[in-house]
Formats: sequence, structure tokens, C-alpha cells
Amino acid sequence: MKRLFLTSSLRRVIKDSVKHIKDHRDMSLVFITTASEVEGGNKQWMKDDRDALVEVGFKVVDYTITGKNEQQFISP
Repeated sequence: MKRLFLTSSLRRVIKDSVKHIKDHRDMSLVFITTASEVEGGNKQWMKDDRDALVEVGFKVVDYTITGKNEQQFISP
């Protein structure tokens, strides 16, 4: 079963959220970084969120839609 969780920040809620996801350890997850590309600085907030996902057991893959055409975006 596929699931979609959208959040703007999760480091404070991820430990509670995974209680509702059966067998989440080693589950693959796409971390969409596109929105952060307009931000300056070191983006520690984004790194913290990504690290929180890894800490609870997800296999995290970073992904951006920047520079992709429609076909590249919808292809599996």
C-alpha cells in the first residue's frame, strides 16, 4: 500500500507519526528538497528533518523536481 505524508517540518513529530505506520523500518521514503532550493544559509533545518527520518529507520532518497520536464517527473 502506498502512502503520502506531507509536512513542512517533522523533526518534532516523526517519533509519534511512525507509531501509525506498521513496519516502517527500512521503508523507502522520498525526501523532496525542491522547496528548500530558494532558501539561503546552511539549511540546518532541512538536514535535521532528513536526519530524523533516518534515525527512526527510513531509507531516505533525496529528490528535486527542479530542471525536470513533465515526463521525467511522472515516470516511476
